[in-house]
Amino acid sequence: MLEWDAKLTDKIERTSDITSFRFDPPEGLSYLPGQFFFIIYQSKLK
Repeated sequence: MLEWDAKLTDKIERTSDITSFRFDPPEGLSYLPGQFFFIIYQSKLK
């Protein structure tokens, strides 16, 4: 599995239970329209 660090640039509350997140694409990442990603979020907060 490939891994990249990406910077969160925007968080959009679409409805009360749907949120969109936008990220700057990391260097070296290429993708085609219609592809998708699984995102794993690791928080530094406890």
